[in-house]
Amino acid sequence: VGLKLGSKIHVDKTKQKGITSHSHSPTFRNIYFEMGKSDIPDDQLLYVDLVGDHLLKNPHCILLINAFTDSQPGSGELSHPNLSRKRGESIKRKLGVLGIKNQMIIISDGNRSPKLNPDGTENHQKSRRVEFKFICASS
Repeated sequence: VGLKLGSKIHVDKTKQKGITSHSHSPTFRNIYFEMGKSDIPDDQLLYVDLVGDHLLKNPHCILLINAFTDSQPGSGELSHPNLSRKRGESIKRKLGVLGIKNQMIIISDGNRSPKLNPDGTENHQKSRRVEFKFICASS
């Protein structure tokens, strides 16, 4: 799928659980991970399926998979950038099983964008996440 400069952006007004719609594109719920893990937790699989369903219905879209970690010291051999990359790859594999192959780009941001609590401290649980952004060109 190629986007050309000046392409019109497709707006999808999807109304499903786990999806909210804004003026430019649908927003999907983040996928959250356990500390030091890259496997998608069972309670998060439904939300990955919703993303996959949207991609299947919109083949003119590209999905940016933006993967993050928290800033806690890593356990084992995975550094923050490697762990966030593995999280993105887990999402990409799951979407591949659903029939999506070439519509995804993984961005591995490690611990560069932590989610914060109201007092300014890091919310480690919410920092261990994958976020989704769709880029859609009209066909």
